[in-house]
Amino acid sequence: MRRLLKGDIRRILRKNIFAIFFVLMILLDAGVCCFTYARRLHTGFAFVNDQVMVIPVIFFVFSLVVFMGVYADEFKSMTMIGVIGRGFSREKMVLVKFIDSVLLLLLQTGGFALVLFIGIKISPLNLSADEMRYLFVKIALETFLVLGYMTMAAFMFYLTNNTAVAVFSLIGLSFLVGFGLKIANISPVLRVLHLDRYYLSGLGGSAFADIIIGSGAAAAGILLAAGVIYIGGALLITTLYFSKKELDF
Repeated sequence: MRRLLKGDIRRILRKNIFAIFFVLMILLDAGVCCFTYARRLHTGFAFVNDQVMVIPVIFFVFSLVVFMGVYADEFKSMTMIGVIGRGFSREKMVLVKFIDSVLLLLLQTGGFALVLFIGIKISPLNLSADEMRYLFVKIALETFLVLGYMTMAAFMFYLTNNTAVAVFSLIGLSFLVGFGLKIANISPVLRVLHLDRYYLSGLGGSAFADIIIGSGAAAAGILLAAGVIYIGGALLITTLYFSKKELDF
């Protein structure tokens, strides 16, 4: 299992696209910083506000690149079938791919956070402790959210053996489902249910609010529940399905 993990990570990191998109997202964020400065909004609040708006987009791109790197080549190259044919269990295969996703996502988002932190420190901005806390809590929660979306979308990959369907599922889970649930609140019947609050993004927003107001215990409870239900549930369903799937493609 350890050798398969190392092999996967090395294979993915050899691809130039992984580094290219990281640099592009850094440049995009730098462009947002320049835009903030050009509007003569030199306050810490303006900087943090613009960062909070762009970070979800940047982290979605990171999740897309990682998702493609971890899953896109598997069925196409028959690597997964070959490894399973040599006696590697399917349950471990699902777990290995999940760990790959976690490590590579942390590498991308952690690298972004580090570059952003260094940029803040060498810039003339004097962010307060609360502003720094607000910004980096947002980064941590967005990392958690995109990991959840990737884990759920992975099920569609195992289900269909189709990378395009899986990628579309990732896009839908990241944006369309949450938006659709908010639209559902227009209905007087559904409005009282507040279905959007129980989706992963809604739970992440609740946890973010709790952390900002200093209720860490409540936030931890929400994130634990979200992790168990969405990430743990998706892993369990994927494992149960893939363990019985006929690999005849």
